[in-house]
Amino acid sequence: MKFLAFLSSFFFLLTLKSFAQTQENITSELVILNVITVEEKTILSESRHFEAPNWSREGGFLLINSRGFLEKVDLNGNKLGRLFPDLVTRANNDHGISFDGKTLLIIKSES
Repeated sequence: MKFLAFLSSFFFLLTLKSFAQTQENITSELVILNVITVEEKTILSESRHFEAPNWSREGGFLLINSRGFLEKVDLNGNKLGRLFPDLVTRANNDHGISFDGKTLLIIKSES
């Protein structure tokens, strides 16, 4: 029973943290880190909340999540538009592309 109470508290804190991250006064940055040289390159910085970058299969762009939509960003920070904007409208921060590049996995919110 104590464990369930702990889990409830934990999920409540996660919800609060998530809520705090979506405030309008946040700046998000998309940073590529070279793990050999430890050099960072900020390719996108905006006054809005975005998260959960994933590489495309061929490595030519990144997918980010913002306000329920998946957006494509090239490696120079140019926004390439939304991915399936009529279908993906409530995605949360969990998404991924299958290894063969044929399937997109998203977790979507109901609210």
